[in-house]
Amino acid sequence: MSGEPPLARVQVDLGNSRIKCRWRLLEPRDAPTSQVLSLPADDITVWTTTWSDPRMPRPVAWQIATVNPTAAQRLESWLRHHCPDAQVRWIRSCVDLPIPHELTRPEATGADRGLQVLAALNYAQGRGPGAVVSCGTALVVERIDARGVWTGGAIGPGLRVAAEALHRLTGQLPPLHDFDKPTSHPDDHALPSSTIPAPWGDSTLPALQAGLLHGTAGAILHLIARHHPDPSPTPWVILTGGDAFRLAPLLRDPTDPLARGLPCEPLVLPDLALDGLEILDHHPSRV
Repeated sequence: MSGEPPLARVQVDLGNSRIKCRWRLLEPRDAPTSQVLSLPADDITVWTTTWSDPRMPRPVAWQIATVNPTAAQRLESWLRHHCPDAQVRWIRSCVDLPIPHELTRPEATGADRGLQVLAALNYAQGRGPGAVVSCGTALVVERIDARGVWTGGAIGPGLRVAAEALHRLTGQLPPLHDFDKPTSHPDDHALPSSTIPAPWGDSTLPALQAGLLHGTAGAILHLIARHHPDPSPTPWVILTGGDAFRLAPLLRDPTDPLARGLPCEPLVLPDLALDGLEILDHHPSRV
């Protein structure tokens, strides 16, 4: 019937604080994906309003990558109630992903990390060396060696986690409000996104902003340099995650001696895990 919505596969990246999702129509097979939506990971009402909207395609197949067991349980319950006949494929670790790797415990490695590496290697046409930098709740720098093999990575606190910890565990450091809203105003309690702050501040707030942004960028540059001490062949660098847009300008800053040592221009692909799900959708083991 012409009044029925088209059928779609939903790709979901269920993270620690947000759910990123997008649709792709089942027919035609080469239909483009929709724009990415970002939903709260803990608000089922928003899920229902979004995914049950009659103006949207009807989801009959789901690919879900998750690193959040609590939210995953809620989503499983939601799917049983709202989409009982849908096909659902869960990716909870790296163990079943088609990636060349040397991980000792892929079954205990986050699905988001594996999907980001899968997509990055696809963009790089399988070649190495390279670095995949995830700028989200955690800061993760993945190492791809010259063979195009994922050998592991380094995990540290992301900007939000570091900022919240500094406020919560100290007596006077201020919170950073409106963290997800880009700002360039120096008096806002937020991390600037459209300007590169000075690497030091003359009062507490700009000093906090400088330490978080420049410190995190410095950690990225240091890890890439340690992961790839030989500049030949030149490693590629891909940034992803919600704070990639904040950190990329610092990695490209020509006035920073560390950034000048970065061997290439970093590429920003904010939804790399969803891109990995799209690649996995064409893998023979898909639902």
